[in-house]
Amino acid sequence: MENKAPLAALLTFAVTAIATAFAAATPMGVKQPQKPATQPPATSFRVNVHPLLTRYGCSQGACHGSAAGRGGLRLSLLGGNPDADFSTIVDSANGRLVSGATPDDTLILQKATGKLSHGGGERIPAGSTAYTTLKTWLAAEMPAPTDTDVIKDIYVSADVAVLQPGAKANIRVRALTKSGATVNVTQNAIFDSLDDGTAAASASGTVTALRPGIARIMVRFEGHTKAIAFTVPLNASTRPLPPLPKLGIIDQEVGRTHQALRAVPGKRAAEASLLRRIHFDTTGLAPTAEQEARFAIAYDSKSGMQTYINALLSSPDANIRWTRMLADALRVDSARIGPDAARRYNAFLLTALTADQPWDKTVATLLMAKPNDATGPQAAFWMTYRDPRDLAEFTAQTLFAKKIACARCHQHPYDRWTVNDNVSYATLFAKVRTAGNTIVRDPLGTIPHPETGATLPARLLGSAQPSPSETPPQEILAQSTIGNRDLATLIVNRTWKELFGKGLVEPIDDIRPGNPSRFPALLTRLTDAFIENGMRIKWLISTILMSQTYQQQTSPKPDAFREAHILTHAKRRLTAEMLDDLITHTTGSTNPAVPAGAMRELDHRVPNATLDAFDRCQRDGRSPEMSPDSEGLTAALHRLAAPEIQKRSATGAAALASTNSSLESITRQLFQRGLTRPVTQAEWNVINKMQQQQPRRQAIEDTLWVIINHPEFGVRP
Repeated sequence: MENKAPLAALLTFAVTAIATAFAAATPMGVKQPQKPATQPPATSFRVNVHPLLTRYGCSQGACHGSAAGRGGLRLSLLGGNPDADFSTIVDSANGRLVSGATPDDTLILQKATGKLSHGGGERIPAGSTAYTTLKTWLAAEMPAPTDTDVIKDIYVSADVAVLQPGAKANIRVRALTKSGATVNVTQNAIFDSLDDGTAAASASGTVTALRPGIARIMVRFEGHTKAIAFTVPLNASTRPLPPLPKLGIIDQEVGRTHQALRAVPGKRAAEASLLRRIHFDTTGLAPTAEQEARFAIAYDSKSGMQTYINALLSSPDANIRWTRMLADALRVDSARIGPDAARRYNAFLLTALTADQPWDKTVATLLMAKPNDATGPQAAFWMTYRDPRDLAEFTAQTLFAKKIACARCHQHPYDRWTVNDNVSYATLFAKVRTAGNTIVRDPLGTIPHPETGATLPARLLGSAQPSPSETPPQEILAQSTIGNRDLATLIVNRTWKELFGKGLVEPIDDIRPGNPSRFPALLTRLTDAFIENGMRIKWLISTILMSQTYQQQTSPKPDAFREAHILTHAKRRLTAEMLDDLITHTTGSTNPAVPAGAMRELDHRVPNATLDAFDRCQRDGRSPEMSPDSEGLTAALHRLAAPEIQKRSATGAAALASTNSSLESITRQLFQRGLTRPVTQAEWNVINKMQQQQPRRQAIEDTLWVIINHPEFGVRP
């Protein structure tokens, strides 16, 4: 033994010398052959075995993936924790699942094939590829998961991207392991069509086109989710289409999609419709007679339209209207944080929007709460939720479109967020708390892991590095917003929904690979431009309003294809505040609860039966449905017969009756006020006949009743 040590040292020296000499002799710039990535064995638990449990439904919430498990076996939901599942399968109940004279005799195969009574029935047919994989793993004495086989990412591809109805395409899925190997995992991936009316996806990844549209197929494998899109054109013509004219970002990207679909967009909206749409979208108010006259001049001129829109966006009414949008999204609720804090919060948002301050700077300021602060808007934000876990999840979703609430208990089934991610991010918020209405630093604040009870270092979402403990968490959060792309993408999507009634991604605050947009290039390019232009919300609104896409006419009878793919305008209900102000504008009589106007009252908790009946936003995370068909019975009846509405109509009628104007002139004026268009001849014939049978004041009041209950009255075209 004593003679071997010098020999080992001599061998080490010799090997080192040879390696050094070889390196010195290698010409610079010549790339040496790389060692190929080690391919995982056929018995790899992570790559071959564990995915089967998800693929065949064993780890679904209705089966062994439920919180309590089934039949004494509890797996992680949708395979979110391979290591825990391995221990459960191999070690639980003294290994009874995997014990047997031969692999065929094991309980796991007997149950999976239905040979033994199994609540889930037959899941894996005997003799199938999946059965052989499990049997091979059992015969190899169940090798444990290895770090080198951890799945880092998946890649999805297909034979073709364009399919005619009835045609098929095959999706291929390859997984990248930590060792650098890429493995074909198509047979164990899970495929779901997000547009099953357009295309169907089989369990093996074969896509069948059904009808024209854009079909998005979600692909899942071992906690990773990707999507791939297929275009099914309206006709099979192969004639080349004319090149797109030089357009802005929006119209260029929408035009490309229309060309791929061989779809024809709608024409430009008529002057009256576009006037009404732009005014309610920018200011929340109907246009005045003076504004109508100026718009008539601007309508046929691009520069005139830009000037008109810029003037609207710089108005106090536009600042208030878009502050309302931000306050709704951020849940500025006086019932939750107190009236004084809500006023300060609203004033902060209004000031930032009036100054057209960059959105990332606004959010950074909002997150940067100072210790012992009880008066700033930051204190109001931190009081939105008192539980740091709730506030962390609210912040991630509302500002960055990251839904991490699922990960409070288990890995998000269709996203990458784990319980550790949730706990570490919430720990940042735990280090700042509210004592009464005052912000207090709490360096010892932690969030226990729900399964282990352990504490984890605080860190930002998506970061592998713990946040520095010496830096205040408010500062860490604030710095993370500057130039943040997720922050920019969400406000672009939120603004798009405000102007179109539907986001480029729905739900608007759930933007992830597994929930893709039908217009991904548009969302990407518009976000790029938004960032390049300083994340200024007014620039974004103006850019959308000036696009041909926004200015298209509303489809008289929009079908599902047009609404989803042409980005044509669908009619939208007015919000409760817009509707109430329009009644004021039409009748000339205000709502006593909001004498300055419902849109101008930023506190949505002002008691008022009319605003409640009209379904005002409750700022609880749910947005009222804005389709014209979604008006509830309460709202319809309130417009029809509520004493408060009748009183306002009577007051307005009395004032108009005292003027020297003719009934015809008054009627035409009221139609223009309430519907932003002239009365038609057919309408005038009916109303004139009604008016002739009544006293002047009653005739005007009944005319107001007709307009307020007109199908167009509560609608943005």
